[in-house]
Amino acid sequence: MTYGAEDSVTYRVSQTVGRKRKGDLADRGANGGVKGDGLRTISKIPGLHVDLSGLDNHTLSKTPIGTCGGVVVTQRGPVLLIFHRYALLNRGRTIHSPIQFEAYGNQVDDKSLEFGGTQCIKTVDGYRIPLDIQDGLAYFNTRPFTDEEFEKLPHVVMTSNEPWRPSSFNSVISDDPTWYESQPDEPLPNADNFNAHGEFLHHVHETTEHPRDYDALRPFLLNAPREVVMHTMRATTQWYNSIPQGSRIYDMRSAHFPACNIFRRHEAVGTDTVFFDIEAWGGYRCCQFYIGRRSYYMSAHGMLTDGQFVGSLEDEIRYRGAMDLLISDMAKAEISARVREILRAFRIKDWQSEPHHQNQNIAERYIQELKKYCNWVLNTSGAPPEAIFFIIKYAMLV
Repeated sequence: MTYGAEDSVTYRVSQTVGRKRKGDLADRGANGGVKGDGLRTISKIPGLHVDLSGLDNHTLSKTPIGTCGGVVVTQRGPVLLIFHRYALLNRGRTIHSPIQFEAYGNQVDDKSLEFGGTQCIKTVDGYRIPLDIQDGLAYFNTRPFTDEEFEKLPHVVMTSNEPWRPSSFNSVISDDPTWYESQPDEPLPNADNFNAHGEFLHHVHETTEHPRDYDALRPFLLNAPREVVMHTMRATTQWYNSIPQGSRIYDMRSAHFPACNIFRRHEAVGTDTVFFDIEAWGGYRCCQFYIGRRSYYMSAHGMLTDGQFVGSLEDEIRYRGAMDLLISDMAKAEISARVREILRAFRIKDWQSEPHHQNQNIAERYIQELKKYCNWVLNTSGAPPEAIFFIIKYAMLV
């Protein structure tokens, strides 16, 4: 705003002044008011001009300064708003400077109702002018007044008639250390779990222990006593489903010697043949039972005759690794020449128990336990006798 030949002020307004929107714009980015075609000029101050910048990246020099007005609807009805010290551009949309309103004592709350604001302008006379929020900007509707309205409507002054200098309200606090010291040190959200950089610190778990129904687990553990089931559950982790599967692919090369191409079980394994009184499902008439001396891991392979022992031994080695020692009795099928060839190829020692000394073969003892539990399953589940092989596998799994 030019005052004589030396003092000058430049009004900086939005570069979108020429675009058509609903109503007048209350722009926080403007430091002075600019009259558009929505207001009517009341008077002009002779010899007083202002430079406008930001209008489509252009600067308009020597825009006249004066007073203008327009009709607006408030909570008390229509009133005539008076705007002093406005740049009289007389085209486009009117732009109002909220800081120029507030300098005169008006309250401008351009915060949307969605964020808890009142979304209105409260004048010093108590009139409330509603604001419309469109695309994040605040607008209010005015129109030029008529001569009759100028005489009859209440006049509400919005800006001072004193020289307007926006720089009078400068306030720079970013260089003031006392401002930072006076601010409350409020805790960060989720401060217990995250640091100031947003990095996760630790898990917070709230667990409630519920008593376990061990009696309900008895049918799944061969009807073992409740105390045995309770001891079993407490002695085991039951974390099988939480074990991740590794994604590493190992680069392996096969040797010409078969014993180097099979993983080792590193324990002695006892074996014996279990014969059935009837033909089981799958056509099996017997099965070969294996159990580790150290791991007590049990497995069974269905067979049509005991002559298929060689195939069951190869499957046991293929599925679970080559054992260090194979313990068996003196059955011919278990000490045949073909069996010895397999044991030589995989560097497996063998040992046979003495006749009538079943205690020397660990498999004999556990076969007795399997028979007891298989009879219990047959008597309580209603399974047919032909399912005996699958009942044995179920008992071993439990």
